[in-house]
Amino acid sequence: MKNVEQSLLIRLKELGLAEQLQLNDGAWELLSDNPTERPIRLDFLRLETQLQGTLNSLRDQPLFRALGSKGGVRPKVWDVTCGLGGDTMLLLLFGCSVISSERHPIPSLMLLRAYEAYSGLLKQRWQLSLNGDAHGQSVDVIYFDPMYNGPESSALPRKEMRIFREMVGEDEDAEKVAHELMQYGKRLIIKRPPKSPVLLANPSFQQEGKAVRFDVYLPRN
Repeated sequence: MKNVEQSLLIRLKELGLAEQLQLNDGAWELLSDNPTERPIRLDFLRLETQLQGTLNSLRDQPLFRALGSKGGVRPKVWDVTCGLGGDTMLLLLFGCSVISSERHPIPSLMLLRAYEAYSGLLKQRWQLSLNGDAHGQSVDVIYFDPMYNGPESSALPRKEMRIFREMVGEDEDAEKVAHELMQYGKRLIIKRPPKSPVLLANPSFQQEGKAVRFDVYLPRN
């Protein structure tokens, strides 16, 4: 992991973003441009506890329904752009095995240290892959959550999500990435704002929540 962290730090400096993060007590924190706001710090044990209190019924969760679990068997999911890990933690709490990837160096650095510090039992089913090696692994479901401006159902507070968006920006190539992910021939779930257009035409079905929609594309036989 040290080599990965060093590579990410080099990328941050090349992009002129190194001053957006600070190392505090062994964790990378994302600073706000407002000095009165506390920095964002990842703590997956705390996040796990917070999310457990919200999962009254899996059948009521649109993301769980989008997964298509049958007979109690939970799929292996590749979370392609996991951001700060909110949906990854949800998927783990659903019982899935998860490979989490992220391509932006800011959340990647934060994830790296937080993942190493996390000691929960869910880690047995969780793999963090920041060097691109997830592409060759066998998964049942690909989950794509491009960054967008709009309502957010993430576990992160609204203030923290705003800071994150300001620093990381939107995924302007989301449609291109979605087309590439379709080529894997797996169930593809794309997270979208409720009233936004689809990234790819003709989803097999959709699952809608109050603040988010999941467009599901099934592999063609």
